Amino acid sequence: MHDPESDTTAKPSEEHPARLVIVDGANVVGSVPDGWWRDRHGAAERLRDALAERASTGSVLSP
Repeated sequence: MHDPESDTTAKPSEEHPARLVIVDGANVVGSVPDGWWRDRHGAAERLRDALAERASTGSVLSP
């Protein structure tokens, strides 16, 4: 179970407001011709993991 009191991730504040990024996963996954249609679940997981990593570094924009 998640304990919000022990969470060490950055919290939104007046200096650093929370941001919401909406991603159309179907379009993102579908835009890469890597055989995603053979493993849709895996493609969704890869997208989720990539977004989570970028969010943890504060860099959600394309490199």
